[in-house]
Amino acid sequence: IAESGAIDARGEVDPNAYFLNAWVLDRDGGRIARRNAQDIFVKLYDHQIPPGAASVVHYQVHVPEWVKGGISIEAAVHYRKFDSTYMRFVSGDDAHVNNLPVITLAHDEQRIPLAGAHGPPGEDIGAIETWQRWNDYGIGLLRTDKGDHKGALRQAEHAFQQVDRLGRADGLTNLARVYLRDGDVEKAAAALSTLSERHAGFRPWVRAWLSAQVERQRGNLDSAIQTMRQLLATRFNEARRRGFDFSRDYRAQAWFGRLLYERARRERGDKSARMDWYRKAEQAYQQALRWDPENLAAHYGLAQVYAALGDAEKAALHRRLHQRYRPDDNAVEQAVAAARRDNPVADHAAEANAVYRLRPASVGGGLLAETESTNAIEQQP
Repeated sequence: IAESGAIDARGEVDPNAYFLNAWVLDRDGGRIARRNAQDIFVKLYDHQIPPGAASVVHYQVHVPEWVKGGISIEAAVHYRKFDSTYMRFVSGDDAHVNNLPVITLAHDEQRIPLAGAHGPPGEDIGAIETWQRWNDYGIGLLRTDKGDHKGALRQAEHAFQQVDRLGRADGLTNLARVYLRDGDVEKAAAALSTLSERHAGFRPWVRAWLSAQVERQRGNLDSAIQTMRQLLATRFNEARRRGFDFSRDYRAQAWFGRLLYERARRERGDKSARMDWYRKAEQAYQQALRWDPENLAAHYGLAQVYAALGDAEKAALHRRLHQRYRPDDNAVEQAVAAARRDNPVADHAAEANAVYRLRPASVGGGLLAETESTNAIEQQP
């Protein structure tokens, strides 16, 4: 009865579909669509899903009155190497038909009854476990939240509570993330404490990272520092067996540097001890720059550290580097505004909670016309 992501006779995906891509702009707000990576300036949106994460997409569909009993919802993620815009560019032909193969990466189906229908509440046709559905849904909601959508956090909390009730350690772990995002430190601490009791061996490095954040917000800097030292040294047998080396995590190193800097400022009377903490903060920030030379947090932190150590020259250097790598907020706003003004489809996709309306299904139409709901994905050059 309805679909999203159909491909037309020219091989072009419905532009109003949800794309698992990043819409990247140049300084004038134009889309980076011709492999001109040297012109990349800012992202309008990023719908890519990193490993271990998930995404939530909202669809709206009109169910005709003649539909009785129930409906089947089919979702799929499709991949194609290059999109039609790029293929027209490389071919030099505006009428080029994009016939590159489409690969289905993932597929799932659900059958649900309509109001007033008799029978079971719904049928899960796919092979995905219930806890994983709840967990992925919660992760997607947590990634959707940008700090001003409390509703997404409440929904994520409910989802992870279901995961916990099903006996999975992921539930309590992710509940701690929700509470930290929401600023409820005590609830986060309680979730981590229960996690330690019920699932002591579950990814202790994740628990360490979350615990360090809790202890910092509680003001227990020494405890947070000790935990971070263990984490950055990868003192977890399972993590080492899996090839993890957290010392390379430049964001964690920069965060650790900030933690050490805050600890130094607590040493009011003992100047020698204070200088020692500043030196430790310097080492952490430098470790972050080893893996990410343009890390803003590290350059900003080093400017503060060297100022405290009395090294004006190095402090000035890192202030300059921070300014050099820091995005021009005014230019970013202008580029984003231009892109949203000139491309209604991208403007809609950039909304935090965009709703994608399914269109009446085509009859004998494009390549994907038989699916009720699809997520189309094309890799943007």
